[in-house]
Amino acid sequence: MIALVLSLVACITTTKDVADTSDTADTAADSGSDTADTTDTTDTADTTDTGTDTADSGTDTGTDTADSGTDTGNGGGGSGVDGLVAGDLVISEIMKNPHGLAIDGASADISDLTGEWFEIYNASGEDLNLRGLELADLDATDPDAHTITGDVFVGAGEYVVLGNSTDMTANGQVPVAYAWASDGFSLGNNADEIVLRAGGVVIDQVVYTPTDFPDYKGYAMELSVLDALSNDTGSNWCEATTAYGPVIPYPGTGYRGVDRQYGTPGVANDVCVAPAR
Repeated sequence: MIALVLSLVACITTTKDVADTSDTADTAADSGSDTADTTDTTDTADTTDTGTDTADSGTDTGTDTADSGTDTGNGGGGSGVDGLVAGDLVISEIMKNPHGLAIDGASADISDLTGEWFEIYNASGEDLNLRGLELADLDATDPDAHTITGDVFVGAGEYVVLGNSTDMTANGQVPVAYAWASDGFSLGNNADEIVLRAGGVVIDQVVYTPTDFPDYKGYAMELSVLDALSNDTGSNWCEATTAYGPVIPYPGTGYRGVDRQYGTPGVANDVCVAPAR
């Protein structure tokens, strides 16, 4: 009997120990499971968004800075005038004496001053910005002088027109790219000079007189050979034959009865022919 009781006690003790061991395993499992839940902190991986955003910001800033640098270089295109040498620019056409406000008593919209212009041919082989170019004459006592203060672009082998006014109504429909606006410069109707300087260097000049150069009111004089030596000689210049601008009331018979201005401002000159006198 005593042996039976002892056997039963041993069985109960053994069963309890097994249950306790199982509880320990549950605790361990629960603890492990809870620890695994902390892997939710993988949200920290989301911080990689910050790195990406920062990279985008850096790229945008770099691009904007580069654009700004390009825009400030000579207004965005063309070499400056400081490196030019004699002959890089050629004075190729001159309207020194356009029809004025009163032509034999008739009224016109173009004044002698606002209708003045001259053309430059770019023989440098490079696209240029003429900002800083000086326009002058050779008068020692009362010299003309004007420095171009704005951007004036002219491609290699192309023409650009400078004049008194950019107002095409006032200047006779001339595509003037830059106006000196009577600021220290003008073109004499008879004899005068046009001098182009850059950094103190004479790039080109023309000294015209009414005896050696074409001299008819309303007609531009055009250079027949596009180089800076040829334009020193009056016989290399001809009167324009292409009409431009509005019809001008002209009742008289002088000046060949002209009713338009003649010239080719901004484009190639007419073929040089001897005028009918």
